[in-house]
Amino acid sequence: MTKAQLQQLKRETDPERACALALELLRDHRERQIVDVALAKLKSCFLGDSARAVLRPTALYYLDHPERDSGCNVRDALARLLIEIGSPGDLDLYLRGVEIHEQLLGMDVAQALRASSLVGIAMHEPELGNAYAVSLLGDLVDTSRFSGEPAMTALNLLREQGDTVPIYLYLRMLAHVAIPEVIVPEVVSKALELIAADFPAALYREVAQPYVQADRAIAQVGIVSYIVSNGRIELFDLLETIIQATHHNDLHRYAVIETAASRHAGLVNLLYRLAERSPTRRISHYIEAVELTTDSRRDELLSALRQRL
Repeated sequence: MTKAQLQQLKRETDPERACALALELLRDHRERQIVDVALAKLKSCFLGDSARAVLRPTALYYLDHPERDSGCNVRDALARLLIEIGSPGDLDLYLRGVEIHEQLLGMDVAQALRASSLVGIAMHEPELGNAYAVSLLGDLVDTSRFSGEPAMTALNLLREQGDTVPIYLYLRMLAHVAIPEVIVPEVVSKALELIAADFPAALYREVAQPYVQADRAIAQVGIVSYIVSNGRIELFDLLETIIQATHHNDLHRYAVIETAASRHAGLVNLLYRLAERSPTRRISHYIEAVELTTDSRRDELLSALRQRL
């Protein structure tokens, strides 16, 4: 009967019936194939208390029997479904999930589970969520080099809560890490992007300058985004240095296009000034960027740049 039900679930086109059948299978079975199909189907369902009556016991089962969930995918999926329902009664599950570290083939595979659990904690206990976010951000060794989790979620949570001083302290800490290989560049970039818009410019420069001097492309993407999106006039010189000094063509193109797209008068003036003395190899980037602007000098500058090609 189970095999027939599973095939029925895969074929079912009526959303309401599919969701009901998925919950029924999840309630009554622990075979991995059935659980995976049921969880996948539930991602597109509108879930309420009746679904929680199935999901919570299932989540407790897998938290108590981690050997049945190699890779943590089931626990992560269940946590995300319960977060969608939003019951404060599931805080205990998230507090367990956020502490889980599990190894598979020598690698931690619980990063996504810790990230989703962090979201669940913050939903119901924001201050506690911030505390866990700081802890996870500092867990460099077990941050995924592929997704940046759970650090990425921690950064976004701290920014949403308006608590970005820990992000600054994280960036300062990185300068003293004994094994730089554990640092994930994408996480650094996101941290440099998400610091508060009114954060002291001198302190921001302190943590950003080393990445500019070393011409770290990924980190500088975050710096460009921060300066441009927040119109940080005090840091325009840092943006100018990135544009003029980087050896990374993709970064250069990104920086000038973002500068143009901002429509910020000061940034457009900076763009035009740099475009006028652009090296030949990067004229095409400036043409692409200047075309996005609406300044009265636009056509004259474009003509001059095209003549230099």
